[in-house]
Amino acid sequence: MSIKHPKKRQSEELDYFSQDAGSIRTKSRSVVKHDSVYSEGSIVRIKLVSFLTYDNVEFNTGPYLNILIGPNGTGKSAIVCAICLGLAGKTNWLGRASDPKDFIKYGAEKAVIEIELFNPYNDSNYIICREIFKSKPSNWLINRRTTNQKAVEQLVARLNIQISNLCQFLPQEKVADFARMSQQELLENTEKAIGKDELYETHQKLKDARQKAKSFEQDVDKYQQELDREKQKNARLEEDVKCYHDRKNFLKKVDILKMKKPWLEYQYLKDVFERGKAEKDKKAEELKEAKKYLHPLEKKCASLKAELENLRRETADLSQKLRYKTKNVTDQRQNINVVTEKIQETRNDFDAKLKEEEARKQKLHDLQEQLKALENALAEIKESDTHTLTKSFEKVTEETRNVSLDINSVQADGEVLRQDIAALRQEKKGYEHQLQNIKNINNRRLEMLRGLHQDTYEAVQWLRSNSSLFKHTIYEPMIISLNVNKPEDVKLVENHISFKDLKAFVCEDPDDLSLFLKQMSTLKLRVNAVKAPPKSSKNFQPKYPISHYQKYGFVAYIQSLFTCPEPVMNYLCLMYNVHVIPVGSIVVKKQLQQIHSECPELTTFYSPDDKACFIVVS
Repeated sequence: MSIKHPKKRQSEELDYFSQDAGSIRTKSRSVVKHDSVYSEGSIVRIKLVSFLTYDNVEFNTGPYLNILIGPNGTGKSAIVCAICLGLAGKTNWLGRASDPKDFIKYGAEKAVIEIELFNPYNDSNYIICREIFKSKPSNWLINRRTTNQKAVEQLVARLNIQISNLCQFLPQEKVADFARMSQQELLENTEKAIGKDELYETHQKLKDARQKAKSFEQDVDKYQQELDREKQKNARLEEDVKCYHDRKNFLKKVDILKMKKPWLEYQYLKDVFERGKAEKDKKAEELKEAKKYLHPLEKKCASLKAELENLRRETADLSQKLRYKTKNVTDQRQNINVVTEKIQETRNDFDAKLKEEEARKQKLHDLQEQLKALENALAEIKESDTHTLTKSFEKVTEETRNVSLDINSVQADGEVLRQDIAALRQEKKGYEHQLQNIKNINNRRLEMLRGLHQDTYEAVQWLRSNSSLFKHTIYEPMIISLNVNKPEDVKLVENHISFKDLKAFVCEDPDDLSLFLKQMSTLKLRVNAVKAPPKSSKNFQPKYPISHYQKYGFVAYIQSLFTCPEPVMNYLCLMYNVHVIPVGSIVVKKQLQQIHSECPELTTFYSPDDKACFIVVS
């Protein structure tokens, strides 16, 4: 069998199939391919698009295709699944997924299976195409013409293709079922696989005929033995015949008396019935009157019950919303109170400085008044006091200069305080903006979780209202609590961590885990919860720092791409080794051989161009 990536295939004019009396046949079979080694219905070509591991691939098979072999992971099962689903087989015959939609490649919206079967009676082969969609039922085509699944099943049956027969089609998952088949089952399935219907039906008729012959022989022996016993019994019972006839006559009399007894009983019961009927009619009238009186009351009671139930639901919803809003407001108030306290402290310092400045201004004013008084007195004093007054004036002038310097210092300090207050106000606005952003992000994540898994969403709402029941913190699912630093790394992190763990609650205490799961069981919520390892984050360290691998193109470990609470990070380190799996650039792909030889400890790493995981096996 050869495999080639599909090129644009030229359109071919293929046979037209018509549906008549439950069968599908070609319009013309005048042309026979005598020189072909293929048998009618042999697989000539298989084409797969977005199916399981294949993006777009086409297989051309030989005439003697009988078994698919190859190493693990090479796509054998994908081909077998495609043959089964493409020829109208059922998913339970494969022992894999139960829905054809599960065979669509991750990320694609539909998958296409095209199988070409050999047609020896025409130049064109049978081409069966199935398009599997995620959002609607499959489309079927025969020779590029739209049809239905029943028509495909009829064509496959006419070609003696038996997907459900393990002797003709054996998926790997059904090998154990094949081994458990008895010799009789193997023979019958082999007859179905290699012969026409007449062979199997003839065999069944032969088995039935043999079974009937054995039954007849047994009946003959049984009847012969019974005949012998009856002859012996007749010889013994001849003397009892007379007694038998006497007994028969007595029994006839008993029968006559028995026939009279029901008539007497009938007469008695008829009288009882008539009395009971009259009583019933009387009670029916009483019941009718009571219902007329009771009907308005029942209607009013039902209305009140419905209104009460609506009020209870509204009260419960409002209570839950109030608890959630109260918690958010409390957290925001705590942050705002911290900033408000800082602002109040700064204001107090500023007011103290203002008071000092006012006191110094008053002191300056008093000194200026004293200076004016001294200047006025200076004109009136005697010449002998000039020297003394000059010294006093110089002293006052020096004090005035010092007060002016103090005032300038206070004004400078006041300006600094004003700037600090403005900065703190801006910081407060930043905190409020960050708080609002965090709230919006968490709300968006919570709504996304609601669409992905309703039970987990309801469990988060319950936990936020009942966190006081637990001794330690129970962390919300990673899909909410895990924050990726860069948007372009989100896909890598989500691909590395399974969705089952992304929606899992993380508990620090085993008792809390048991209590939480018990509460979820009581609420009938199907959620996943795990226990974080007791180790500290210091126990999860890589063997080498990332700088050791920078020459190979690695830039960071997965652990550094996101942030989350420490217990959650410890769980991811334990289960997913995020602390030792590096992420590299496109350069990594060019040095795979060198990495394999020089860094044997790196068995898994990522390249960001396609987010592909490479597993190097020694």
